[in-house]
Amino acid sequence: MEYLKWSARLPLDKGQLSEIPKKPGVYRIIAKEPFGRLRGQSSVVYLGCSSKGGQGLWLEIGNLLNPQRQHFYTLDRIRESEVQLEYEYVTTLPDEAIDIEYHLLDAYEKKHLELPPANRSKPKHQTCKYCHNDVTLQALYQD
Repeated sequence: MEYLKWSARLPLDKGQLSEIPKKPGVYRIIAKEPFGRLRGQSSVVYLGCSSKGGQGLWLEIGNLLNPQRQHFYTLDRIRESEVQLEYEYVTTLPDEAIDIEYHLLDAYEKKHLELPPANRSKPKHQTCKYCHNDVTLQALYQD
C-alpha cells in the first residue's frame, strides 16, 4: 500500500463539492485556526469516513452542508462563531476506510484526551492491518 496523503484543503462550502471524488475514503473538517482541547490544541473539528461505494466522499462531505442531516447544525454553530472551516480527504479501499477512521480518532483521543468536537464516538474497532502502527498512517496522524 502507498503512503496515504491528505488532499489539498478546500473551503467547506457548496461551491467546492465538485472537487470531491465519488470514492470511499476518510475526511476531516478543519478550522483555519487551532483551538484549545483538554490537552493541547488542534484544528480538527470532525473526522469521518465513507466506506460504501456509490457517491462516496462526495455524498458524505456534501451531507455536512445539508440542513436535513445531523452534523449540519453542529458545524453551522461553529461557522456562526466566525470560524472558517475547510475539508481534506484521502481516498482508500472501501474496507479500509472505517479502520483508518478508527485509528485516526484513537490517536486524536490519546493526544488530546477527547474526540474532535463534532465527533460523538469512534466506530467499532475490528482487528485490522493498521493495528500495529502501520507507517502508511503516520502522515495522517498530524492534526
